[in-house]
Amino acid sequence: SRRVVNTLNEDYYPGDVGFDPLGLKPSDPAAFDEMVTKELQHGRLAMLAAAGFLAQELVNHKPILETLKLLFLIDQAEFDKLEGIAGPDPTVIDKEIFSAAPDTFGFGK
Repeated sequence: SRRVVNTLNEDYYPGDVGFDPLGLKPSDPAAFDEMVTKELQHGRLAMLAAAGFLAQELVNHKPILETLKLLFLIDQAEFDKLEGIAGPDPTVIDKEIFSAAPDTFGFGK
């Protein structure tokens, strides 16, 4: 008997390869289609974020973790130094952060 090649199974659905070890796949085809669409959208957003990390490293010539530390993990001593009676002044923190960043494109001149 000859086997037919290049045809899909009758029960095939695009994106469904049968791998679901945790049983998260919805049984409703409309719900599965929505889940597949969301997964694609989140994957595309993650790829854009990764490209943004690479672009940031190319612009300021620092590893991304050093940049994130500079932006988000301000040293407690620096935070205490900048903190006033009513709390930290965001304009002072922003000036402190951006004065440490290199002016690659010469906007600060």
